Amino acid sequence: MSSVNKGWKKFVPSAAIYVFHFSCVGIMITFLSPYLADLGFTGTQIGLLLSLPAVARVLSPLLWGYMADKTGRTVGVLRLVIVLSLLTPLLFLEARSFTGIAIILFVFASTKTAVPALNDAVTMKMIKQFGGLYSDIRVWGSIGFVVSAVVMGKLIEGSQDYAKLSVIALTGCYAITLIASLFLNSKGIEHKPVNYRSVQKLFENRRIVVLFLASSLHWASTMPYHGFLPVHVREIQMASSIAGVCFGVAGVAEIIMMSQSRRLFQIFKPHQLFALSLLVTGLRWFVMTLNLNESLLVAIQFLHAFTFTGFFVSAIEIILEEIPDELRATGQGLFFAASFGLGGGIGSVLAGYAFEIRGGEASFMVGGFLSLFALFVSRGLGPQQSDNG
Repeated sequence: MSSVNKGWKKFVPSAAIYVFHFSCVGIMITFLSPYLADLGFTGTQIGLLLSLPAVARVLSPLLWGYMADKTGRTVGVLRLVIVLSLLTPLLFLEARSFTGIAIILFVFASTKTAVPALNDAVTMKMIKQFGGLYSDIRVWGSIGFVVSAVVMGKLIEGSQDYAKLSVIALTGCYAITLIASLFLNSKGIEHKPVNYRSVQKLFENRRIVVLFLASSLHWASTMPYHGFLPVHVREIQMASSIAGVCFGVAGVAEIIMMSQSRRLFQIFKPHQLFALSLLVTGLRWFVMTLNLNESLLVAIQFLHAFTFTGFFVSAIEIILEEIPDELRATGQGLFFAASFGLGGGIGSVLAGYAFEIRGGEASFMVGGFLSLFALFVSRGLGPQQSDNG
């Protein structure tokens, strides 16, 4: 992995935020659907519950990002959402009803989803100022994800109190994230507040609109994996820990891919890597519908290098090309809202319905077709002059 530059120490707080935030993502993705299944919810109910946080993600990163751009205090807003993300999980185990869990998940997602979007905005401003490559910093989030997913997979298999342990881990990780945010150099990266009318210009850029739509469809296609893999593993009578191993292998693939991002962009243009990532993802989901043994199920997760990393770093490069600096946090918020919010919500509902009707194989088949649809839409990302000049 290449070093950022002489001023690499300036990026340590941002990297730490990625580590511990995505450790929380690994915890949630591994324990949540088995926990909901253990509470007796059906596949459709689980899909709806998983979609509600995604609905929150439609507005949350955008609103927090706009607040950061409007006030010119990106770091301050980032610290606020971290504090709220720290407090909300403490309420999680108090709820047992569908409504109670839905409210808590919605509130939690309304804050935690803004953390990576705002940290992205801070990191990219620092990269503009000090130099470096985004993937060299973001890769630390994948490392945190790998460790937490594998550990939680083992805990779920071996502990009756895995939900309580998960909540404790979530709280601890966000406490460390908050501490890391206190070391961000806010004076060096804040900027003049943005004019609201300038936000409208983003939607006049065809490439940005196509990127948001294709990203939404792509992330919808990942919901059978992100939402239902732990339950699917149980369904096909594999050990619960296999899901954690799958997530861990996927995270390792992310790390390897991110470490090679500089070389990838010497071979592919961002829109080419974006399209390739969608194609590989579609193939991955179709293979997941086959009768795989444990070894093959784990091995196929290496394609996550494209499903997440290839998709994400290429999308970030397109955003860097097309969105002006003064709209960076708002642009990041829109991207997160479209992909992880709208796409995640639609995908969770479709995956949950398909899972209840025909099981995991049908759910992954839906994901495969969604990914291919995203690939078709992404043709509009072809080379052109930026509308921003």
